[in-house]
Amino acid sequence: MKNPNVTKDNKEAREVLAEGFPFLPSLFFSILFFLAILFLSISAGSIGFSPAQTIRVLAYSLFGIGDVSNIPENTVTIILNIRLPRALLAAMVGSALSLSGAAMQG
Repeated sequence: MKNPNVTKDNKEAREVLAEGFPFLPSLFFSILFFLAILFLSISAGSIGFSPAQTIRVLAYSLFGIGDVSNIPENTVTIILNIRLPRALLAAMVGSALSLSGAAMQG
């Protein structure tokens, strides 16, 4: 006997959920790639910093963990006041441009 509560819409919704979320691996790798590029844009520049220095400065400023006493003050200033805001602004501008492009396409 058929269940009267199962409509065609509910059946289609269940089929989609049963298939899982096939976009999750690509979403995961896209976020991982974004974070790697963001990190590289903070580390690279005319004054080069080691990745360890960049990680320590970001971990200390964002989460309060680690020690930055042996990193020169100008390095911390450059990373936090110049490169991090520039990289975040570039990410926001890029996302705004992609959203506006998607909206223009309909």
